[in-house]
Formats: sequence, structure tokens, C-alpha cells
Amino acid sequence: MRRMSGTGSRPGARPRRQPGEQGFSLLELIVAFAILSLSLVAIYQVVAGSFRGLREAEIVGRALLIAESKLAEPGRTVPLAEGRIVGDEGDGFAWVLDLRPLPRPAPGSGGAAAGKAEEHVPVAYRVAVAVAYRGEPAAALQTVRVGVSARR
Repeated sequence: MRRMSGTGSRPGARPRRQPGEQGFSLLELIVAFAILSLSLVAIYQVVAGSFRGLREAEIVGRALLIAESKLAEPGRTVPLAEGRIVGDEGDGFAWVLDLRPLPRPAPGSGGAAAGKAEEHVPVAYRVAVAVAYRGEPAAALQTVRVGVSARR
């Protein structure tokens, strides 16, 4: 007695697709994987860009905190006098504090009362601080502070 397979095909032969059968061809799978890989690359680039932006914002925020702190020192913990102070926070942040006197008005131009003897006269200083992270500029702030100096 001979056995017949239900499909009516020879042993080892490839089954034929019957009309209405579902499935994907190899070409369709390759195209689908190509589209998937392009999509994943695009998503990766967006996420990586977001992390870079977040890191840059963190660096600028920390640099501004350092700059504000150093800007508050002249006249308090640092003498209000012409000069430059350089420092390093030790975590990649370095700063430069620059103090320069602003030009004074000419004598008799409406400044102090004429003939008034004063021991000290007010002096305005331009106080600027620049903060860098690993050698790249990260933040810069400046202000004007008024101090007193001995009359010359």
C-alpha cells in the first residue's frame, strides 16, 4: 500500500504557494530590515544629540555658578584693587577674575566739591570674570563695583 501525502507533492520538493496563502518574500524582509535600521540610526542620533545638549547645559550652568561666586568676592574676600586673579576649581573649570579701574571724571567737571579735602575718593572698578571648561570658554560675567582709594 502506497502512502500519499496530503499536499500531493514529492518528498523533498518545495511546497508551492497556493493562492490566498500569507507570507513574506526574502526581498520584502530585506527592505523591512533596511527601513528598521535607518529608523534606529535616526532615533539614536536624536537621543545622542539630546544627551550632548543636556551635558552642555550642565557645564554652562556650573560655569555661571562659579562666575557669580567669583564676581561677588571683590570688596569682600578679595581686595578691590587693580589686578588679575587666576584660579582652578579642580574639576575642569578654570576662571580668571580681572579688576580694572574705570576712567575718572576730570577734576572740576562736577565731581567732588572744589577745594574739599578728602582722604579717600570713590573709584569705580570694572570687575569681569571668565570661566572655561577644559580650555573652552563656558561663561563670562562683568559688573561695576565702587570702592575707595587713597587720594593721590
